Amino acid sequence: MPDVMKTIIDAQSLHARLNDAALVIVDARFNLSNVDEGRSAYASAHIPGAVNRFHGKNLDSDGHFLPARELASGFGELLAGTPIEQAVFYF
Repeated sequence: MPDVMKTIIDAQSLHARLNDAALVIVDARFNLSNVDEGRSAYASAHIPGAVNRFHGKNLDSDGHFLPARELASGFGELLAGTPIEQAVFYF
């Protein structure tokens, strides 16, 4: 696994960077048995400045994950050109 995927940021360090325009915070909460739960959780409360990609956008009409290229494209749009090294995903 690449080192970038092992990086963890603690709450204090993240708090210090909340206004850092170079950082994208992604609320990635979801529930496979209730696809609307993550969207509801985001709507009710999230880290300031965080964005959300509705989990249902990651699935095809049969409820299976989209192909990797389509997922990468969707998350690329969400990150808006920000390098993955500057993204924080939380669940």
